[in-house]
Amino acid sequence: MPVTWSYDVEVGQKFCNPGFPIGCFVTEVGQPKDACVVNSNFNERDSFYIFNHVDITIYYHIVEHEQLGAQLVAAKIEPKSYEHPNNQSPDCSGGPKFLKNKHTGMFKITYTYSVNFVEDKTIRWASRWDYILESMPHTNIQWFRYNW
Repeated sequence: MPVTWSYDVEVGQKFCNPGFPIGCFVTEVGQPKDACVVNSNFNERDSFYIFNHVDITIYYHIVEHEQLGAQLVAAKIEPKSYEHPNNQSPDCSGGPKFLKNKHTGMFKITYTYSVNFVEDKTIRWASRWDYILESMPHTNIQWFRYNW
């Protein structure tokens, strides 16, 4: 099961991307590029924003009458950017972590993550990939038949 980064593209519609970005860029004129468009707090011009925190949500169901116990039905991630006020005890309370494009010298980055497990009985085991496939139009499966 791949980890996906899902984000809103239109009202009521999400796009799920396998994997996730590690940062983004805001141009000198203030134009957000790539993943910077999903957060209006990324507004420092000519800067790279570092996604140094990830919220991981694991969706599962309890499997009755089996020794395994649970089945993974989805894994989603939400990358975030935090300036940790205290790198020795990060608490994700600061604003976004960015690096000016013309920065010189040392730059320290503290990485953090959180994991949340959610039981979801609505996702059937056989349908666990549907949210990924439905949001990605280029993943249509084409079947070919060969006569030998």
